[in-house]
Amino acid sequence: MQKLVKDMLQGDFYALSRLMTMAEDNSDELPEIMQEIDRYSGNSYRIGITGPPGCGKSTLIGKLTTKIREQGATVGIIACDPSSPFSGGALLGDRIRLQSHFLDNGVFIRSMATRGKIGGLSRKIYVIARLLDSFGKDFIIIETVGVGQTEVDIYGIADTTILVLTPMVGDYIQAMKAGVMEIADIFIINKTDIGEADVIAEDIASVLARRRKPGDWKPFILKTQAKNDVGIKEIDEAIKSHRKFLNETGLASQRREQSRKQEFLEIIKEKVLDQLTKLLGEKEHFEAYLRKIEKGEMNPYRACDGILGDKRIWEALFSKVSSHS
Repeated sequence: MQKLVKDMLQGDFYALSRLMTMAEDNSDELPEIMQEIDRYSGNSYRIGITGPPGCGKSTLIGKLTTKIREQGATVGIIACDPSSPFSGGALLGDRIRLQSHFLDNGVFIRSMATRGKIGGLSRKIYVIARLLDSFGKDFIIIETVGVGQTEVDIYGIADTTILVLTPMVGDYIQAMKAGVMEIADIFIINKTDIGEADVIAEDIASVLARRRKPGDWKPFILKTQAKNDVGIKEIDEAIKSHRKFLNETGLASQRREQSRKQEFLEIIKEKVLDQLTKLLGEKEHFEAYLRKIEKGEMNPYRACDGILGDKRIWEALFSKVSSHS
């Protein structure tokens, strides 16, 4: 593991990929890996790009990456896709729109499945981002599907959050306003060649007029045609403007503090949930509860209260968690 970390810090792409795989597989060496790379991370700027399927996120990311590379900066791309409920693999794993960057050593692309995680992000997204950060990438672009009120975890890790829509969403804006509409720092109406973008822009502006962003940031509303390179320069400038705003207002450090807090809470939830699930699978009385639920003989809530009210479960759980510390 230490050799992999050393090689990765020296720019070895293979070592970086291996460490990412170890992280996704929840290797026992993960805490040590994170300790080794901790002092090398904290320099990358994270851009979160979310939006419903078909809005052109991958094409836009490809064009934005080209623009960033033209300025001499390096890019890491993490594409988080919904998981298949059967195979566990990513449903939207086609990265053909990023193929122009596959041979560019200044760009590293990693696809990740959410593996059932509600919120639009993989549980190991923070680890993968830290690895790319310590690898030396200047920018980390995180792509996720945002389709409603729950896929908002991107805000917890990104410095700048971008919501991509199309002119075809229509009244969908009203359904989205309580979720991803609240987290975006930049709004992009892509594919303006297939419909009227002005109406959607007015709807977005109307929603934003009733909401106040931290520091009184005024979100950009941009109209683009990513496939034709229309509006890419404006996106780049909007990101720079927001980055400057965060630094001048002190919100940049606040966002990173919140990100570290969220990462910590996610680790706790993951470890406790994994250990509890394994533990319950070993308990006979849990199986008894399960059989009663399956047969309709007991309410799931009543069964849950019964399980979680059992002190023996918690004593065994804390014993297992302590043994891993």
